[in-house]
Amino acid sequence: LRVLRSFSTVVILTYNFQARVNMTRVAWVAPLTKSVFATMVSDAGFTVEIVGREHTNVIYKLMPTMESSVTVPSGATTASLSFLVDCSANHSRSNFHVAGGEVWSDMHKKGVAWPTRAKMIAALIPPNSTVLDFGCGSMQTEHLLRGVGSVYLPVDAFPRDDPRVMTCNFNAGQYPVNVLPRPTLVLAQGSYEYVLDKMLFLRVLRSFSTVVIMTYNFQANVDMKPFTSVAPLTKSVFATMVSDAGFTVEIVGQEGTNVIYKMMPTTR
Repeated sequence: LRVLRSFSTVVILTYNFQARVNMTRVAWVAPLTKSVFATMVSDAGFTVEIVGREHTNVIYKLMPTMESSVTVPSGATTASLSFLVDCSANHSRSNFHVAGGEVWSDMHKKGVAWPTRAKMIAALIPPNSTVLDFGCGSMQTEHLLRGVGSVYLPVDAFPRDDPRVMTCNFNAGQYPVNVLPRPTLVLAQGSYEYVLDKMLFLRVLRSFSTVVIMTYNFQANVDMKPFTSVAPLTKSVFATMVSDAGFTVEIVGQEGTNVIYKMMPTTR
């Protein structure tokens, strides 16, 4: 959108909000809700109007403008998650593609971690919590929770030496949707940057109906190029997506360019 805006002229753009349903054999990434689409178009410097439709394809006319005039509608996404693949019992190596997979796998073997971020997040977790950790990595958070009565449920895209780790490829629709015991708090630290379908990820987090502690690095595409951050978000788009998924959000910490959010499920 920023490239299109750089031409300072009218743009005719189509988008299919039902592409997940209608084009399951086509490799497409980062599907959007209508409100997220509207925010992104506004952020890029356009006003927009619908000028036509072809089945589920919407045809938009985008006009360059200096000021945003797009109204962002509210409302949580409530579509079913029944198409997901449950990976809560998957504790063995799988063959799948993950953004930056070879680099991440090598990094994990070397034991690279983010100790400061882990300490900040651990301090936010109440004693006796059941913690589901999306992207557990070297499981530093668990080490910091020892002695406080918490149950730790680790999830990662890469197999670990610990047999408890649930191996899930979020980019293939694999999520631990049936995990037991049910979490009282969900973590997603250093994961969201590498998820293709960011709205789906948020909807899965919302399905647990509990508090979520999540980090996001708005500079990841600059700071962490070797790790292949995908579909980077602006702060306003992030806020819209979180709201659409059914959360209120507050910033509870920051480590460098990593922002730590506390997300609370809203009443549907």
